[in-house]
Amino acid sequence: MAQARARWYSLAGTLLTSPPTRESVEQMLGRDFRQAAAEWAGADSLAMLDQWAAQADSPDALCEAFDELFTVPGPKYLTPYESVFRDSRVLEDGREVRGLTFGPSTDEVMRYYGLAGAEISDRYDELPDHVGLEVEFMRLLCEREEEALNRGDVALARRIRETQAGFLNRHLAAWLPDLVARARERLAHPFYTCLLALLRDFADADLRYLQSLCSTEIEEAGHGAV
Repeated sequence: MAQARARWYSLAGTLLTSPPTRESVEQMLGRDFRQAAAEWAGADSLAMLDQWAAQADSPDALCEAFDELFTVPGPKYLTPYESVFRDSRVLEDGREVRGLTFGPSTDEVMRYYGLAGAEISDRYDELPDHVGLEVEFMRLLCEREEEALNRGDVALARRIRETQAGFLNRHLAAWLPDLVARARERLAHPFYTCLLALLRDFADADLRYLQSLCSTEIEEAGHGAV
């Protein structure tokens, strides 16, 4: 399960941090992905996926859309940083402002990265709370969970799952709905609106899965201690 979850986070992270390639787009539009998405995606998100698959644009058009949404400030730029959507600051004149980067959310995300020993690669020229980097962090945690399970280190795998649940609950899953709403408001390219909606649905489903699993493990540990 951890390996399958890592694959989806890897695909989403790649598509949100770099211009799409033909291979990455085909992976998202493939039958295997569509079947897997049916298990956790909402009806609206699946409808968007099917609609996009029927009228897929060229890679060049998607690269242009990527720049508009994630790279070049302009009418459609999403400003895809958690702090922009969740944090506010009080200025010296008493006014409260929102939409600024490097807020408290950024600091807390960096603490999560630091506690996990995760470093942002030099190839990412982004702030720590960029949506793509938060997704990549989840990929890393899922891969570490899988490695721990393969070694038979159940206790470590449990702790990693708890970290995943905490990060989704406090960060990624908490602001993805607002990012999807902004993508819709700014008439973002259908491919990216669909991608973000699918990611929102998956993060919600993944959080429920992790919370259920962690609760079960705690309950079983309690019974074992009696």
